[in-house]
Amino acid sequence: MSEMNFRAPQRARRTTESHARKPSESSSTAPRDASFASQATASSGGPAEGERYSVVGEHARGGLGRILEAADLRLKRSVALKELLRPDEDEEARFMREALIIARLQHPAIIPIQDVGRWPSGKPYYAMKLVSGRSLAELIEEKKSVRERLALLPNIIAVSDAMAYAHSQRIIHRDLNPANVLIGPFGETVVIDWGLAADLSNPSGSPVPPRKSVSAGDGAGPRLTIEGAVLGTAEYMPLEQAQGREVDERADVYALGAMLYHLLAGVPPYDGENSAAIMEKVIQGPPIALERQQRGLPDELNTIVRKAMAREARDRYSTAKELAEDLKRFQTGQLVSTHAYTSWALARRWTRRNRSEPERAPAYSSPLVAGPGSHRLDCLAEEVSDRRRRLEIASRNCGRSAT
Repeated sequence: MSEMNFRAPQRARRTTESHARKPSESSSTAPRDASFASQATASSGGPAEGERYSVVGEHARGGLGRILEAADLRLKRSVALKELLRPDEDEEARFMREALIIARLQHPAIIPIQDVGRWPSGKPYYAMKLVSGRSLAELIEEKKSVRERLALLPNIIAVSDAMAYAHSQRIIHRDLNPANVLIGPFGETVVIDWGLAADLSNPSGSPVPPRKSVSAGDGAGPRLTIEGAVLGTAEYMPLEQAQGREVDERADVYALGAMLYHLLAGVPPYDGENSAAIMEKVIQGPPIALERQQRGLPDELNTIVRKAMAREARDRYSTAKELAEDLKRFQTGQLVSTHAYTSWALARRWTRRNRSEPERAPAYSSPLVAGPGSHRLDCLAEEVSDRRRRLEIASRNCGRSAT
């Protein structure tokens, strides 16, 4: 269940807690029709006279809960309220664990919880900052070329940074995918939907898997598996998660690599008719290599994806921080730590850095020239020009000394 307003892509199929998300009635935070607001308040078992929140309307809905847009009557601001649709003892325990985990995470790319409480009916809720935007899944879908999609690389890095912080707090997300990343109108990046998050420092704080089993269906609706089997979204799920084994930070690292694969290739690593079919592919073997899906990518990006998506957890980056650092090295033209450079490749890099600007330009004919993942030609040109000026000054000084 998302804290945001977006449309989940048809490809992304969650195997537990699948949420048939729908667009909100409006992406604006302006109050809706008063009669609709009163109906929404009544149906939610919402605030009575003198309570803090006045519900404006439904913002998004999933299989287990929904997000309400509301007015905070004390602080005079719009907020998002998350509540359960049909609370029972187990689901309420999961809900409160989610709230407590998110409350611990104070990071710009993670929505802060502002309040937690109960309606007069006894139904629990928690309040969050109300944010509008579009999902990363939508943005990837609408960009048809790798050059266009590479403009989203900074958002992947921002997600990696957010998860690096979460991992430092011993929190793992367990359901990272492009539909759970919101991109705001000014490029801000927010990781949402922490309903499957786990606290590795407190195993008892992990969400309780659902008790009921639901048919895999035709791919359009929610998919729940038997208790204890699988949690997550199949297309971005590592082998150990698909097999129902215990996971740690490296499961999130794999999901980040799978998101990067999706961004670069334009398609997810795995696809299929339903979650069961996709998970079977995950268990059977690795996805089609990125370099076959999208030719012409820099070798460093292929290496980063391959490292992050390694079949065995021990072969991946240990944490999201290591992955984020390599992505930043690539973005700024530095050597990527996990990539094995040949002597010829290192020589070419040196040549590109030191040749004159007109000579160097044709060498960068890859799709990254116009993207944020480029090697920053303008910065390199300035560096070369500055180095040439210093050499010329040194040469003149030497000439004067000789005379």
